[in-house]
Amino acid sequence: MEWDLKVLGYLNVSRAYHAAMQKRVHGVIIKLTGLAADRLDAGYIAGSSGNAGLSAFPRTLGSSSLEHGIRVLAVSPGAVETERLVTLMRTRAADRLGDAKRRREFVNGLPLGNPATLEEVANVVVFAASDCASYMSGIVITVDGGRNARGGSLT
Repeated sequence: MEWDLKVLGYLNVSRAYHAAMQKRVHGVIIKLTGLAADRLDAGYIAGSSGNAGLSAFPRTLGSSSLEHGIRVLAVSPGAVETERLVTLMRTRAADRLGDAKRRREFVNGLPLGNPATLEEVANVVVFAASDCASYMSGIVITVDGGRNARGGSLT
């Protein structure tokens, strides 16, 4: 069920929008993915596989979509200060350190010592959708402060 929603749902919605944009000869399709596509995790097989597929989609379709006036790309954020991440870090701090309030200790190894903000990721999406990025298609933009290139994991 999750695979159908996460992967097939996106593909089906993209097909419909791509067809409509093709008639207008203009449009941008941007998918938010996740670094699990690049940082494969045996404990997250379905998520890693789904994200890998979702990262391949804009690369393949976006490689030729400019011929139809359509740009297709993805934005792949690393750790982002979301309610989900905060909850995960609180749980991890409670389990490993005995105090949920020590959650920030689990993000100290991130660039700048903290996760990205929602605004920082949104700014990249807005730029990618704008005419300022008119020659960008068939790519995945990683927004993680360079962390993925360093290796290691968020623990």
